[in-house]
Amino acid sequence: MRKALEELFLSADDDHPDTWMECGTEGGPLYCISIYSSGYAIYKKYSDVDMTSELETKEVANVDLNVALDLWRNLALDIR
Repeated sequence: MRKALEELFLSADDDHPDTWMECGTEGGPLYCISIYSSGYAIYKKYSDVDMTSELETKEVANVDLNVALDLWRNLALDIR
């Protein structure tokens, strides 16, 4: 996770401005956190893995490498 985020924040690639993590189970909701090199993140919760319905959306400002890593770790730990 750290390597992907380091690459994102160091590259400043306009063609690939974000990276994301998705977690969920086939029978339950899907959670996604997208991290943007410009320093923000978007959290989304979908009804299922097919993203049939968006249930929640939240934006997080002032995201740096460490905050992004914490967001992803928390997502992975909460889903287990």
